[in-house]
Amino acid sequence: MAKKVLTILGHPRSQSLCGALAEQYVAGAAAAGAETRLLRLAELNLDWATPADAEGAAAHPTVLLVQEHLRWADHIALVYPNWWGAAPGQLRSLLERVLMPGFAFKYHAKGFGWDRLLAGRTGEMLITMDTPPWFYKWVHGAAGDRIMARRTLDYCGVKPLRTTHFGPVRTSTPDSRNPWLGKAHALGREGAGA
Repeated sequence: MAKKVLTILGHPRSQSLCGALAEQYVAGAAAAGAETRLLRLAELNLDWATPADAEGAAAHPTVLLVQEHLRWADHIALVYPNWWGAAPGQLRSLLERVLMPGFAFKYHAKGFGWDRLLAGRTGEMLITMDTPPWFYKWVHGAAGDRIMARRTLDYCGVKPLRTTHFGPVRTSTPDSRNPWLGKAHALGREGAGA
């Protein structure tokens, strides 16, 4: 049975390096035989007039749409830029409203603990940055990566497989980005077999 691969483009602009990486990731997964879906943050209604409580957030049409895609997926790839050491605020805001108690996790009635309601899925992150990746890892401590992998994905049961950094973007050229696009395609093929 074909793996179902959901790619979420977490850049607020679809026409970006992240957008190109996401498209290559989807193409690689499709080439490996996966069923694919691509959600673009820029195309989602992020008007959060609905309160961010459990009842109000669950009723927002964008929340319901993203939750449906997450239920469908076997493997989830998040593609986004590292801004100020972490994912963009709009992506974090979306995840705060989608990964609600009762959908993504459920606290135990007594004692400490929770059930991971998205268990059985795998995930990975493709992250662009202006900082050299080695500097982000060894000097900044890659805190944003740890938050997304451990405190977001894993907390809900999505097993984080890997994080791949692309950068520094600021000093890159079209020629230096071509290998990054090839890498994203290869990662998509691997994600289809995750």
